[in-house]
Amino acid sequence: MRLVLVGQSLTTYPYGVRGSVAFAALLLSGITVAACAQIEGLSGFSKGHCSGGGDCDASAVDGTAEGGEEGGTDGTVDVSTDQGHEAGPTVCDGGVACGSTCCVGQACVGGTCTGVCAPGQTQCSGDTVQQCGSDGQWTNQTTCSGATPVCNSGQCVACSPGAVQCTGNGVERCSSQGTWGTPQQCTNQTCVGGACTGVCAPDQTQCQGNGVQTCTATGNWGTPVPCTNGACTGGVEAGDAQCSGTCTPGATQCSGNAVQTCDMTGHWGTPSACTNQACVNGACTGVCTPGSAQCQGNGVETCDMNGAWGAPAACMSQTCISGSCTGQCAPGQTNCSANAPQTCNANGTWTSGNPCSSMTCVSGACTGVCAPGQTECLGNNIQSCTATGTWQTQTTCSGATPACLNSSCVACSPGTSQCVGNSSQSCAANGSWNTPVGCVSQTCLGGLCTGQCAPGQTRCNGNGVQQCDPTTGQWGMTTACTSSTCSGGQCTGSCSPGMVQCSGNVIQTCSGGTWTNSTDCTTTSQTCNGGMCIGSCAPSQTECQGNTAYSCTSSGTWGNPTNCTTTSTTCVSGVCSGQCAPGQTNCSGSTPQTCSSTGTWTNQATCMQPNPDCSAGACTCLETTCSGQCVNTQTNTGNCGACGNVCSASHETGVTCSGGNCGYTCASGYADCNTANHNLGGCACPAASASTQGTVGGCCGSSCQTQHKNGVGGYYYDCVALSTYNQTQATEAATSDTAQAGSIFTGECGTAPNIQYAVFKSVDTTGSTGTCTGWVYQASGTYNGVNLAQTVGTTYASSGNCGNNDCGCYCSLLTTPNWN
Repeated sequence: MRLVLVGQSLTTYPYGVRGSVAFAALLLSGITVAACAQIEGLSGFSKGHCSGGGDCDASAVDGTAEGGEEGGTDGTVDVSTDQGHEAGPTVCDGGVACGSTCCVGQACVGGTCTGVCAPGQTQCSGDTVQQCGSDGQWTNQTTCSGATPVCNSGQCVACSPGAVQCTGNGVERCSSQGTWGTPQQCTNQTCVGGACTGVCAPDQTQCQGNGVQTCTATGNWGTPVPCTNGACTGGVEAGDAQCSGTCTPGATQCSGNAVQTCDMTGHWGTPSACTNQACVNGACTGVCTPGSAQCQGNGVETCDMNGAWGAPAACMSQTCISGSCTGQCAPGQTNCSANAPQTCNANGTWTSGNPCSSMTCVSGACTGVCAPGQTECLGNNIQSCTATGTWQTQTTCSGATPACLNSSCVACSPGTSQCVGNSSQSCAANGSWNTPVGCVSQTCLGGLCTGQCAPGQTRCNGNGVQQCDPTTGQWGMTTACTSSTCSGGQCTGSCSPGMVQCSGNVIQTCSGGTWTNSTDCTTTSQTCNGGMCIGSCAPSQTECQGNTAYSCTSSGTWGNPTNCTTTSTTCVSGVCSGQCAPGQTNCSGSTPQTCSSTGTWTNQATCMQPNPDCSAGACTCLETTCSGQCVNTQTNTGNCGACGNVCSASHETGVTCSGGNCGYTCASGYADCNTANHNLGGCACPAASASTQGTVGGCCGSSCQTQHKNGVGGYYYDCVALSTYNQTQATEAATSDTAQAGSIFTGECGTAPNIQYAVFKSVDTTGSTGTCTGWVYQASGTYNGVNLAQTVGTTYASSGNCGNNDCGCYCSLLTTPNWN
């Protein structure tokens, strides 16, 4: 079909695969495009427009095709009008004619296209159906709800195309017309949110362990519900998993003394008997069968319900044999028959032993210290043997017969004795008393004469009286004689032997109870105190200690000190006297004075140089004393600035001391560089003595100049380190060579890389023989086998015909440096 654009002549426009698909689709589908608005936006065309007369223009973006037929195979579409056709009535194919205009997608109101839609059109706004009015504006009509809650293509439908939902356990999908399709059932899954999900279907059950799991609304297995006293049986497909039976699989219980085990169906199996054990809580346990018995020691053990042996029940006066008590006695039991012991044997019967000798059979054993019926004496008691083999007192001897002899009461025990007054009486062998014997200078005690004295005796012990103790026969405590003397066993006199006292300054001693003069302490310059000479002085004595006066105290020591110095006096014979104190000095004009030992001033030698002034009693130097001499350290060259600071005089022609610092006039060839430490070093630095040797008298700061050899027996000085080789150093060495006349210039021998540089000094006598000396400062390479670098620092003197200011100059091949 041809595209007709009334009132406009167009050529055929091509369209290609790129950018013209939409337009080609319109032509091939048989749709007639009759207005500019419908051409706008088609791929491959630029925006068209309608003129006031209804003409419609369109231009191709992709270029113009020549010829071609509609629907041709060359890829073009024929869009044309009859050439020269005049404008006629407006034809709107798909639009609304509005005067001379086509309204497409708008309403014609008053001959003008207006609004946003064509009257009668419908559309959706959310879930609301809108319809276009005659004014070209949308108006809400119906809100979709109930069975048709969704707006689709301008009408209410049941669902949105492509939406899904669950119906039962099946998935329903909404068709393109907005209706629900047939549900598709979920197999072993659950429909959730319009999709099959999870691992199970609703209400399905399965066994998990011994519990039942039920499928949840999300299609997942829920938490297992344990089967209590039952077993989980059944499968997932049938959905019949459930708890059944009467026990939990694997559980056990006791049936009598046998164990039953629950099978997988929840039923109890055949009992299995416990051998030498007890069934407890469904398991064989313990070490015995309940109700069985055995012997433990001499007791019977019975097995309890837990298969454990109970506490032994002792057999009383019987023996345990094969788990029961039998016989007449228990093993280890003993008994007495007459005075012989019996022992129970392993069969529970008695076996007799040997009769007891000098002992008594008690509880089947010989014991005690005697046999029944025996008697003896114990002290003054008569004893008889009891039924337990022990002695028991029957009679206590007393009165006239207080002693026991051969189980009878007698007067005394043979060998014993007693006191009668101060006499001793002994007992005869028959138990009667012998005649008493008197004690001499002893005391009768316990029937025997003992001790050192008789009752009532006294004696002197030291200067005390002792009395005899009648209870021991020994001398008792000594009673001292106070202020008296013991004589003949009694105290007498007015003093005790060894006592001393002072009478004045004389010692008195006691002799025979009377006082006698002994020693006069004054003769030893001591004091009598407590009956003895003590201290180091006698009463009323005085003495001097240093310049302090002391007097003797009552204890014989020096006390009551008086410092004579505080009164400017001297202690003489223990008394402060005189005009001055020892050690004090004084000046009398220019004469020093010292205090004598008697407290008087004594003149010394009058002060003279080097200490001409008297001050505080001594000759004093007003300057500084150095080695006993009074000097001015600001001007003295032997003590410049301080004692012992001697200004140097090694290389000086003049030395001074000013302000405590040395000053020098240095000899030729020396310089004073280091002025530290009062400039004591002097002219210690060798220096240039002529300008040819460097700076005359020069220094390198506070250090000496470096002394360089010039290689020809002389020196030059500067502040450059030794072994520094360059043109400047070579020139200084040449300048210092005063023996070689002539001018100085720089020359070289050879060509690079075998080359040598030197400074030369030569006599310019053109046309005749001259002399020349060279100083090598740089070289490299070799010459005739000589490493030229080793010639640096050497000098070489030569002679020859002169010319060009280098008369007789030759390069050195020496390898031992001799300058700098």
